[in-house]
Amino acid sequence: MATKKAAKKANAKKKTTKKAPVVKKRASKSREIVVMSSDERRSKLKPRDNYEELVAQIVRTLDANPAVRIPGLRPSRLEKLVRDAKKASEKEAALRDQLARKLAPIVDTRIRAEDEMWRAVLDVNAGVKPYARKDAVIGDAFAFLTEALAGSRRTDDEGETPAS
Repeated sequence: MATKKAAKKANAKKKTTKKAPVVKKRASKSREIVVMSSDERRSKLKPRDNYEELVAQIVRTLDANPAVRIPGLRPSRLEKLVRDAKKASEKEAALRDQLARKLAPIVDTRIRAEDEMWRAVLDVNAGVKPYARKDAVIGDAFAFLTEALAGSRRTDDEGETPAS
């Protein structure tokens, strides 16, 4: 019987001494978003359209001519760079579409508000003109408005002036 009690005590000790394994969490690297300055963006090279086809042809030609070696650049590396660029481009396009859908109602609200405000400004200009013809003091007071409206026309989002 002593052996059974000793076995029970040993099992009890084993049960109590077992602890859950300690899981060490790796310190996750916080990805810092680095935004390029406008000068940095201008300094970057812009690839031609259909660059994927050009790079594919380069890779085929390099594979067909193994004597040609570019230091630090293998065909597989070039293919990876194209995949990375294409993936980033697709991600950007998807985000632009998503942003455009969210932004459209806000842009429309702004356009409506600016239209209403600008119509009111033009109404003020039209309403002041008869007074300015009769009274030079009023004409002088609103001369800034006449000058502001004289040669300036806003362009639409495409950069062309709207048709009259």
